[in-house]
Parts: sequence; structure tokens; C-alpha cells
Amino acid sequence: MLTGSVLAYFLVGYFAVGFLASDPEGARSLRTPLDAAIPFLLESVGVYWSILPMSLLPIFVVRDPVVFRRVALAYALVIALALAAFLLFPVTSVGLRPDVRLYADAGFAGWLLQLLYFLDPPFNLFPSLHLALALLAALAAWRVDRPSGAAALAWTACIAASVCTTKQHYAVDVAAGLLLGGLAHRACVAPRAAASAEAESFGAVGLLLFGALVAAFYSGLYAAYLAGVAPWAWAIG
Repeated sequence: MLTGSVLAYFLVGYFAVGFLASDPEGARSLRTPLDAAIPFLLESVGVYWSILPMSLLPIFVVRDPVVFRRVALAYALVIALALAAFLLFPVTSVGLRPDVRLYADAGFAGWLLQLLYFLDPPFNLFPSLHLALALLAALAAWRVDRPSGAAALAWTACIAASVCTTKQHYAVDVAAGLLLGGLAHRACVAPRAAASAEAESFGAVGLLLFGALVAAFYSGLYAAYLAGVAPWAWAIG
């Protein structure tokens, strides 16, 4: 129930703010020389999509309900602060993104890119909320199970690279997202996790279930691709 509530809070707030702050003329560009130096890598879009199952990792590793509630609190805090930043300091990736039509025939990766650009508004950028949540998930895993936490932190680094190589975020967005996630973990989770004697993980069973979730997620995306699902081409009205 707590997970569902936080997820609904994220989805409603994220897309509502993306709609409200959708004026390119009122948004800023945070392009730096580093962004120009980072190449566009189509294949990295597959890594980018792992942000979604990654954010659910604490369900499968954090066993202590008190620590889990602290993680949920950190998620809620990060979401609230990021949504406020999106409204007060709108940033746009219009002009950063390549022309997605160039990759219409690029197979599954091209389809993933079109779906990403269609679903994810090009205005909810600073700080990178997806990356902040991914870092929170990885740090939560680190608190209760160091090996899985280390792997999650390494994968978060891959996600951080992918949000730049898919040209969905500026480098400054990445830095701000990581900072936000780290501070929220420090404020909400770290004190309780350090004091808890029961902050163990669900072990191998939890990791296997998480692996099954990831497999189901990508299988669903691939099935949609094979079925020819293309919501960006649907006519409404």
C-alpha cells in the first residue's frame, strides 16, 4: 500500500507538472561544453529504461518495515522537492534531443527511444528525479546488503551515463539528481538504518524476485514492440 501510494504520487505529480511547465519559451537550457562532448548512443536507451524497475528495488531487499518506511519518506521528499524545482525552474531538453524520426527503423532500440521521448516530457529535467530515485534505491540496498548494494550503485552509475547519452538530460541535471538523492537518504534513511538491529535484507529470494520483475518488464516492452504498439502515431479526436 505504501509503495502504491508513493508510485501514484510520483506518476500524477510528474506528468501533471510536465503538462503545466510545458512552455519551451519559458524554460531554460543548461547545456555545457560537457553536454556537447557527450555522444548520443542509441543503444544506451535500454539502460535508461531500467530506471523504472530499479526504483522498486527496496521492496525486494529492505526487510525492516521501519527502514522501509524511512525509504518511502525519502522518496516522497525527493519527489516533492523535484516537482517544486520543475515548476519554479523549468528546464527543457528541446534542442538537446535528436530528431527521433531518424531512428524510426532502428529496431527495438529505436522503438524504445521513440517511446521514451513520447512518454517523458522534455521539461522535467533539473534535478533528474529518475536518477535521484535510482540512487535512493541503491543506497537503501547498500544499507541492508552490501554486495547487492554495491551492484546497484554500479548500475546507477550506468543509468547516470545513459540519461546523458540518450540526450534526455544535461550533465547538470545528473549532478543535481545525485546530490538530491544522497541528501534525502542521509536525512531520512541513514540514521534509522544505522540504529536498527534488524535491517537485514530478503536475501537471495528477494534478488531472484527482483530479477524476475526486470525480466518481465523488458519482456513486456519487447512484446509491445513486436506487436507494433506506437502511441506517438495514434490519432486522438
